[in-house]
Amino acid sequence: MGYKDWKMNIKFLTEKMWEYWGASDRNETEKKEVLRKEFFEMFDKLEGPEENFHHVQEIRAKIVRDMDANENNSIEAASYIRDLVIFGYK
Repeated sequence: MGYKDWKMNIKFLTEKMWEYWGASDRNETEKKEVLRKEFFEMFDKLEGPEENFHHVQEIRAKIVRDMDANENNSIEAASYIRDLVIFGYK
C-alpha cells in the first residue's frame, strides 16, 4: 500500500492536535474542550495492525496525560504522530 492509498487520518489528526495546543496557549477553554473531543474521536478511528494496538493505547494515554497537565511539547507531540505512522496506523 502506497502513500496515495492513505486516508489522511494521520494528517487531520496532526492538524487537530496543533489546533488544540494553539487554543491551549491562548487559554480558550471552551474551544479546547471541543477540539479535545474531536481529536479523540479521530484518534479512535485510526486503522492499523492489531498487533500494535497496545502501542497505540500507550500513545493515547501519553497524549491524555499531556492534555490534562496542559503540557505542550511540540517535540513529544510530533514523536507521537511519528510513532503512530511507524506502527502502521493511518
